[in-house]
Amino acid sequence: MLKHEVKQDEHINKLELRAFELALRWRLRARARSRRFLHLVDSQVVLSVLGRGRTSSRKLRPVLRSIFARALSAGVFFAIGFVQSGLNVADIPSRTA
Repeated sequence: MLKHEVKQDEHINKLELRAFELALRWRLRARARSRRFLHLVDSQVVLSVLGRGRTSSRKLRPVLRSIFARALSAGVFFAIGFVQSGLNVADIPSRTA
């Protein structure tokens, strides 16, 4: 399980994008054999931003740049899929807290 401290005043879309960045950093540290992976998100905004590779949001842009810089430097390719919030097992701890 990954745990990361968040700032309470950050927007939910930025927090969701940071969660993907944290997962990417974990994968790079774990030195997984596969350089390709599928990541499921329950945020339409994150799905769109990562799928297009760009955003007009000034708040999301630095996080997005960091994600693509890490992926490019490590030679990692990722696919993004959508899962409904109710079916997202990663959200269970935040629902029961």
